[in-house]
Amino acid sequence: MYGQSQYIETEKSILRRKINMKSVFRVKLKNFIQKSKIWLEPMSKEFNEREFARGKTKPVERIDYKISRGKIFTDVLGDTWSSPIFHKNVIGILSEHVITGLEYYPIRIRLTKIGNNYNDEYYLVRSSNQCGEIDTSSSEIIPSSVNPEFKDYKGYKLDTSKLDSNIGFFSPVNSGVLHCSEAVRKIFLDSKEEITGIKFEDISDFLLPLD
Repeated sequence: MYGQSQYIETEKSILRRKINMKSVFRVKLKNFIQKSKIWLEPMSKEFNEREFARGKTKPVERIDYKISRGKIFTDVLGDTWSSPIFHKNVIGILSEHVITGLEYYPIRIRLTKIGNNYNDEYYLVRSSNQCGEIDTSSSEIIPSSVNPEFKDYKGYKLDTSKLDSNIGFFSPVNSGVLHCSEAVRKIFLDSKEEITGIKFEDISDFLLPLD
């Protein structure tokens, strides 16, 4: 898988479907707040998750992870930088619907502290498309739900005007946070089998801490 082709990217849509970019969703990982579900941590300290998510670096070999906490595997996992990690079945569903905008990097999850017992059915994911920066210029400022002494922006905007109409996933400039279109969200919600470990929040309602 590595060598000439450093990653797998979904093919361009032949149908050129028109996606409504007015409804944009932030991809969130449910396992972060569910302690029983598995959360991962890269075994190599040389792998910079933040730089990877922002598209600054690219793995030169398969990345090994260890289980940081939890015991229950879900379809979508996360790591210490909250980078999405998709099971191969999730990638299969996206490929069936010709959803574009993601790069997939194979990983191995070490299951035991001793021995070579690994799970190799997951892929680290990041966006291959960028939209405009997060815009909070017209966002309402409200007291933080965590601590009323702090403030949050309620909602924000993204300029997606330069994105191709068939793109499903994207991230803002200078940010590795994964976003998606309404079409992608609908695919996940309408799947015959529940896709676990992931949820979607409309960016118009998302609470962003005030700097």
